[in-house]
Amino acid sequence: MARISEQTIEQIRSVADITDVIGSYVQLKKRGRNFIGLCPFHGEKTPSFSVSPDKQIYKCFGCGAGGGVINFIMAHEQLEFVESVKFLADRYNVELDIDENSGFSRDLKTQLLDIHQITAQHFYKNLETEEGAPVLQHLLNRGLTKD
Repeated sequence: MARISEQTIEQIRSVADITDVIGSYVQLKKRGRNFIGLCPFHGEKTPSFSVSPDKQIYKCFGCGAGGGVINFIMAHEQLEFVESVKFLADRYNVELDIDENSGFSRDLKTQLLDIHQITAQHFYKNLETEEGAPVLQHLLNRGLTKD
């Protein structure tokens, strides 16, 4: 994965009109300043999905989904943030400024798994200390083994 500059993300947000993007997935009807339609994220018969072109946001008052144009693409297309930005950049012919050699090349899930691994090793090592002995004994009493 790559890192996309904040300027490029802002350019995509300004070019990608939320009414246009969401309107290609949901039939929207004008109501006052906003547009309404049936929410694409849950089944409903009465429209509770509102799109504000002035604020460039959407909100479903039924399921609580909401956000901007990138959030909508992430949720609807089930893409990660960077893929959603690329999706919109392709749609609106925006050239992406991507830093392929960034230190942020790993996705969030991988980073979280690494954090959990480091934390688990830390606590495991603490079980072998004098302070960890009561905890280790408690775990053994509950039927766990040292393995």
